[in-house]
Amino acid sequence: IGVHLVLPRLGLADTVAGTAAFTTGRNCVTLDSSMQFLSAARGDKLRCVAKPKKAGRTILVYEVTITDSEERLVASGTFTFYATGEFKLLD
Repeated sequence: IGVHLVLPRLGLADTVAGTAAFTTGRNCVTLDSSMQFLSAARGDKLRCVAKPKKAGRTILVYEVTITDSEERLVASGTFTFYATGEFKLLD
């Protein structure tokens, strides 16, 4: 896999996992992330899903999967976040 193909997948996974963490209503910062790139994607679409593995008071862990147009698993990863407090909109 060339660097030009890896970076968009990592960015997609990070965005999806971060959005999932944000839906808890808390501000979160990334503590750790790990991705495994399993195979080249086929087709013209990728689907990324983040599922909570742990949703603690301060630590949130999400498992991320990326599948291609043929529904083959092409990457997976784990993202860990630290919840810094309740999300509040600025006035």
